[in-house]
Amino acid sequence: MALRAAKPVPGYNWVKMANRCSLYALDFVPGEGAKTKPLLLGEYAYDIPLAFKLLVSASPRICPSFDWPDEGEVAILGELAQGRERLFVFFDQLTHPHAQPLIEETKAFLARPVLQLPYVLLEPLDIFQMTDLGFDSQIGELLDEIQHLDEHLPTQIETTLKALQAPVQTSSKRLWPWQKPSKPRDSLQPLYDLGLGSWG
Repeated sequence: MALRAAKPVPGYNWVKMANRCSLYALDFVPGEGAKTKPLLLGEYAYDIPLAFKLLVSASPRICPSFDWPDEGEVAILGELAQGRERLFVFFDQLTHPHAQPLIEETKAFLARPVLQLPYVLLEPLDIFQMTDLGFDSQIGELLDEIQHLDEHLPTQIETTLKALQAPVQTSSKRLWPWQKPSKPRDSLQPLYDLGLGSWG
């Protein structure tokens, strides 16, 4: 997974891919001047996964957007090193063997020397634009959720472990002859839903 430097141009996400949130590592606070270009950590389509929220959950605060500089304070900034540790503590509780390859992949990616920067930036505006709600209310609700993640982690861990233990359906039954048989459920989907496999 190659790291990509972000391009500081308005509407960057529209050019690159729509309806995805982005996560960056950077060494400056947006709005206070850039020292180097942010590095893209990962992207996720149509939602903001738990792994992204955990990474930005250490001292999170609302800040100006880097991808959308004309939209004001619609991003969330956190402390990367502490957020990474919080994510790894969460991983320690996902003990199912199927989870370990993606967990190790994530740990190796986030341990790269080039990523040892002070801040992590979550850019959720593309996701916000999927609803009719105002950006100010959505960014406030997202910050509140991130600040209270610990309250929901035990339930999330239990749900994920149960999903990983569920048998994979391989049936090719169909109601009508012209229907295509349903594809079997990916056994790793509960991990992809958390944001694993979305790095780089």
